[in-house]
Amino acid sequence: MFYLAALSGVLGLVAQSYDATSAAADATSAGLGVGMMVLWCCLAIVGLVGIAFEIWMLIDVLKRSDAEEPNKIMWVLIILLTSYIGSLVYFFVERKKFKAPKQATVVDSTPKVK
Repeated sequence: MFYLAALSGVLGLVAQSYDATSAAADATSAGLGVGMMVLWCCLAIVGLVGIAFEIWMLIDVLKRSDAEEPNKIMWVLIILLTSYIGSLVYFFVERKKFKAPKQATVVDSTPKVK
């Protein structure tokens, strides 16, 4: 009889420790799940910004006339095939060329006659 009581007591302790371990594991899993959700949301936002940038660069290439951008088809293919990298290359290499220069102020340097 004594052995059965001792055995049930040990089994009860094992069950309690299992419940505590199980609860800790559940809390860890919940924290991990929240972390993964936040990471997924951040990556989704970065992806959407990247797609918007790619579309913006495609529209910029297609708006240019053939005189302004003779390699229009090449740039469209580069942007479409290399995605973000091609869009960034176009932005820093080609698009900066087309920015309108600031208008210079004209200074009258002729001497004034009195």
